[in-house]
Amino acid sequence: MKLRTAFLHMERTEAVENFANKKLGAKIDRLTQGPTGVDVTFLIEGENHQVRLRLKDKWGDEVALTAAAEDMYTAVNKMANQLDKYLRRRKDKKLRHRVRDKFDVALALEAMELTQEQIA
Repeated sequence: MKLRTAFLHMERTEAVENFANKKLGAKIDRLTQGPTGVDVTFLIEGENHQVRLRLKDKWGDEVALTAAAEDMYTAVNKMANQLDKYLRRRKDKKLRHRVRDKFDVALALEAMELTQEQIA
């Protein structure tokens, strides 16, 4: 996964960019399906280092996350944890809906069989 990066109020550094690609890209690849668009912005406001991430998946769902810390590497680690938590929760929710839908179909089929037996 290649992240589109932007640096505000700071110099572009390859080390921070590579670190973010390694930490965030691996989580996105592992926990999403299909192509995704990812924009990561690194900025400094006073002494606060921030990482902002905007992720758009193939279904059009979009999420925006922000993490802040005293140094950029810690902010990227916080962002990786937030992203992991969000993507896992979303994946679990989709799986639960899929299982519930299959269960509802099975119940409906059983009910139809019972009514057909009662009619005959």
